[in-house]
Amino acid sequence: MILNRKTSVWLLVMLLFVSGKTLAQGTDIDVKIKNFSAPEIYLGYYFGDKEYVRDTAKLLSDQNGAGHYHFKSEEELNPGIYFVVKPGSKLYFQFVPDEKPFSLTTDTLDIMGNLKVTGSPKNALFLGYQQFITEQNGVAQAIQQEMAAVPKEQTEVMEELRSKLQEMDKKVKAKQFEVLQQHPNSMAAKVIKSTKRPEIPASITDRFGKLLYYRTHFWDNFDLSDPALLRTQFYNNKVEEYMEKLTYPHPDSLYQSASRLIELAKGNEETFRYMVVSQTNFFEKGTRLGSENVFVKLAKKYYLSGQATWTDEETISKVKERVEQLEPNLLYKKAAPIELRDPEGNELSLDEHNAPYTVLFFYDPDCGHCKKETPIALDAFHELRDQGIEFWGITTVTDTEKWHQFIEERGLDWINGEDPYVQSNFRYDYDIRTTPMIYVLDKDKKIIAKKIAAENIVKFIQMYQKNNP
Repeated sequence: MILNRKTSVWLLVMLLFVSGKTLAQGTDIDVKIKNFSAPEIYLGYYFGDKEYVRDTAKLLSDQNGAGHYHFKSEEELNPGIYFVVKPGSKLYFQFVPDEKPFSLTTDTLDIMGNLKVTGSPKNALFLGYQQFITEQNGVAQAIQQEMAAVPKEQTEVMEELRSKLQEMDKKVKAKQFEVLQQHPNSMAAKVIKSTKRPEIPASITDRFGKLLYYRTHFWDNFDLSDPALLRTQFYNNKVEEYMEKLTYPHPDSLYQSASRLIELAKGNEETFRYMVVSQTNFFEKGTRLGSENVFVKLAKKYYLSGQATWTDEETISKVKERVEQLEPNLLYKKAAPIELRDPEGNELSLDEHNAPYTVLFFYDPDCGHCKKETPIALDAFHELRDQGIEFWGITTVTDTEKWHQFIEERGLDWINGEDPYVQSNFRYDYDIRTTPMIYVLDKDKKIIAKKIAAENIVKFIQMYQKNNP
């Protein structure tokens, strides 16, 4: 597999995750690049879903058109994949750390093809494998281009080209087998394993069975507790694939998958910490339906249980507070009661209304986004009201005059409610941190959707009706 560079987010900061396992002799890497003389180049590394700058090397000399740079530091490099890069240019190549000084030379005519290493058997293996795969990929692309140009009637030519592809595939597999057998603990071997996919037994023929087997064995060749893999471009991509493509988007399924990832990463303190932090943060900030349910469960299991030993008391207190804020209004829980007043000053009680579905639209009349979303929500109400579905437009502020004006100007003919004396606890019970905020309740007043966009109200209710007749 070719090691392709992702779009970088260049941050001249160090992430606060520090591995306890480091190399012994610091950093000492000599770099020479023919036909290149930029004032400085960077040494970067991958971490999760981002790339970071680790060091900068200034141009030492420009000898015969070859720029000379040197990365030297007493700070040690953690295991992983690192790269030399100059943003805005085509300079980019990868290497792995070594406890001994070593040198890298190349030229801008063919940076990868002409890259050579001296003094580092680890990199000789790693770079050699990269160059082999790059070469084979070029061969495969050429064959595929030939195949695309072959007329359909020339079946013999097509078969010959297919045979060439098969031979090339055998050659790649043989090379991978050689690396895995002779250097099982090398970074090259870890790269090979990270690209391997579960091979589904021929005995499994049904689609669901294949998916279940693939999902169950997805991590067979990838060790989530290996901190070296955490510093590669593969780690986060694998996690995202597992969560986005192999996990059913229901809170219970998402929680099970996130917990599995964390438990698989638990063998190493750094990977465990990264996975706990990244998964809980993702679901706490997530917009996907039921994200907060997953966050609360993860927070309780890892933060509030004492397993997140790296976290200080202040952070734990904030996590606990956030859990307590979210728990009353999680998906599938019964919505908290709301006591309001209508524009005529009459009492309004959510519990006293019965409807097959109730949409709660919390808004601030001065909020710019609310002004854009309100007519969309109103159109949804007009489309759905013949089904007995109720919409409640609830202002989050206490300015009654401004609220009345907003109702009149917008023609809000749904149920309108206010809490002018802040006697209701709905702002806390429904976690109204931003507006507009939209909830959808079923006939039993259970929350079936929250924080959805106004444009998705009709579609959501229609889909929910279809799946829950």
